[in-house]
Amino acid sequence: MTENTAPNTAENQRTVDLSNDDQQDHRADCTTPAVKKLKLAYKQFASPSSSGGRPQGPFWPFFSKSAVKQNQHHYTAYCNACTLNGSRQKGTVTGKADSMRPHLASCDHVSAGVRNWAKNWTKDSLPYADSAAEDVDQAQSCSSQSGLNRYMSLKDTDLTEDQTTDLHMLLLKATISANLPFSWIDNPFVQAAFASLRPNANLPSRRQLAGPLLDKAVLDIDDKFKAAMSRALQGVSLSFDTWTDLSHNQLMALAAITSEMPRQIYTHKAIDVTSSAKTGDKTFEHLKEEIELLENEYKVPVIAVVSDSAGEAAKARRLLREWKPSLVTLPCFSHQFNLSVGDYLNKKKTDHRYVDTVGDAIDLITWWLRHSVPYGLLQDKHRTVHGKTSGLTLPVVTRWGSHYNAIKQLLQSQQVMNLLVLEKRGELLKSVGSKKPAKDKAEKMLDLACDSTFWSALKVVLDQLGPLLIAVRAMESEQTKLDQVLKILGFLYQHFNGVADAKVRQVMLEGLDTRFADYDQPVLLIAYLLNPLRRRDFLNPECRFATWRNAMVLVEVLYHRFFPDVKDGSAVVEQFLQYMNEEAPFDQATLKNVTKPGSPPERLWKLVKHEAPELSSLALRLMAISVNAAGCERIFSQMGLTHTKLRNRLGHAKTTHIAQLRQELHRNRQPRKRARAVTTASGSASCSAQAVSASASQDQLMDLDALLSASEFRSAVNEWLDDLDTEDRDAAIANLPAYRDSTAVVSAPLSSIFGSALPPLLDDDSLGCY
Repeated sequence: MTENTAPNTAENQRTVDLSNDDQQDHRADCTTPAVKKLKLAYKQFASPSSSGGRPQGPFWPFFSKSAVKQNQHHYTAYCNACTLNGSRQKGTVTGKADSMRPHLASCDHVSAGVRNWAKNWTKDSLPYADSAAEDVDQAQSCSSQSGLNRYMSLKDTDLTEDQTTDLHMLLLKATISANLPFSWIDNPFVQAAFASLRPNANLPSRRQLAGPLLDKAVLDIDDKFKAAMSRALQGVSLSFDTWTDLSHNQLMALAAITSEMPRQIYTHKAIDVTSSAKTGDKTFEHLKEEIELLENEYKVPVIAVVSDSAGEAAKARRLLREWKPSLVTLPCFSHQFNLSVGDYLNKKKTDHRYVDTVGDAIDLITWWLRHSVPYGLLQDKHRTVHGKTSGLTLPVVTRWGSHYNAIKQLLQSQQVMNLLVLEKRGELLKSVGSKKPAKDKAEKMLDLACDSTFWSALKVVLDQLGPLLIAVRAMESEQTKLDQVLKILGFLYQHFNGVADAKVRQVMLEGLDTRFADYDQPVLLIAYLLNPLRRRDFLNPECRFATWRNAMVLVEVLYHRFFPDVKDGSAVVEQFLQYMNEEAPFDQATLKNVTKPGSPPERLWKLVKHEAPELSSLALRLMAISVNAAGCERIFSQMGLTHTKLRNRLGHAKTTHIAQLRQELHRNRQPRKRARAVTTASGSASCSAQAVSASASQDQLMDLDALLSASEFRSAVNEWLDDLDTEDRDAAIANLPAYRDSTAVVSAPLSSIFGSALPPLLDDDSLGCY
């Protein structure tokens, strides 16, 4: 690159000083083109980017920035001087001043002037620049060329040992991220492509990728796992599930979910249980061993265990609770809400008319998918009407939300099906053949496609299943907290209580009540009450289980359960009463500051941890608990993408390592923003002409606290406070020991807990996002 080349943009421009001039000398000669170029480069670095954000610091001209962030706040920084001299790994630091400045102060590849400037740098120091034009151009030739251009400019030079190590690790990550077989690197065309770019590059072999390189990556993941466990101040939740691969090996995955927000899921291990007895006792032994390992070796307490509702898993959770009463053992609530879809469709439990409607819809989808000519004509008609195709899918019972999505896709094809049947009915009938059963089936399906009653009933089914899908989606997030479970249960109960069909109403309410009876109800209730955004809003004041008196007893019971070494629980009860009565430190001014929309409930409890340490410890413990085993399901999905028919010789250990590395790469990847249009639940009309981002839609759907305005929240709380029996409350405060000695009500039917003031789960516009 010549000196007359225009300076690059802030993202590509980097400068390395290789001269021996000191800072004072170059300031005297401030008119050279090199100085002007460097000052312009620094100005570009120090000014905010076009997309907004804070200005870049004075050290960035000497570093290159990674494409993705190293952590939530900082990028990785590569010293340009070290890179130029073949020591990139040595010059890799975190992209913040506390890491970049010490490196420059001790770097042997920069000039003495840069080192002295870095050693003596303060916030009031001027930016460093150098008057040696030849050094500037040399630095620019290294830093301003990025990607393939920089690679090609050095194609005839040998890679250093550090560069070769970096290249091998990048190739491993690319292999795992793109889900390529390890043998791709031995392909002669791949090797020829790399040879044309860098003939002297030493590529790893298939065995190196699958062996020492993968092992090293797994060790790095284990180090990150240990660091994450050390940061989990409230402990971790442990989830487990089983999966059978294509070779009929059964694996049990164990995943740890951190407590600090935002939570992270780490798949710790996958145990081969093929030869083990599939009993609750054996599952309990595996879980006990894992819990002892986490607590003894990693020094992190396990506060909860979550799994699906299979027989051996349910028994293992019960045995865990008996072995360690402080553990909270929960079913996966995403799985629980998906079971309600099974209640809706189970002919053995109910005979409502919509069961047959869903059955007819599945028959119609199956008929189109199994006949290639009619399905091809349907796709052609979609292109003519909408300008694009629209597929049909069959629902799978074990896939969450698949019935809703299959019915929604079918409804989107209603208009096209009607037009196609009217225009080409004869051709459609002819395409199925001459046999009478096939023709009769085709006649039935084509008549069904034109039946307006069927389509109207199908829209009702979609409206009835929509809240269940939202509940499943809300519960499958690792960020969902325990207090949201009870609120969603209340929304679902009131939704189905308002369904017009008596049989649908009966089977759905009975299913919700039956499952709720098996939950750890005191944990759900107290977690709900300790969220300052909710407290007692929407709870039925006449339900003895949900009264503040009973809650006071449950608070002490749970406190002794979670912290058995504490003998006296009077402090936590007194603090709970202060919280419910809005007395200091829970006065209205404090609550107003922490109950703003979007504020996490932990904010209050961290704020008052010194004034109310016992109640804060209990609240933070409950809010740290995970409510699903979706992390295990996701790791199984990743393992299924790896262990295919073409790669069925992979052992379960290597398959697990590949899935763990892909999970780690996904964790560090920057999210991509996508826009999509919002349609109504029935798909019959658009409820918004404007596209919304997927992340914004997700926030709208999952932020259940935002469903209520601050005024509605205050109104509900004040109404409840006005209805309290003041005399009984004063008597209870004066006689705390009597309440502590009383028997707590530990369960109640779901129908008795919530009042009649709950709003709809979501409006039709929001529901349409799914």
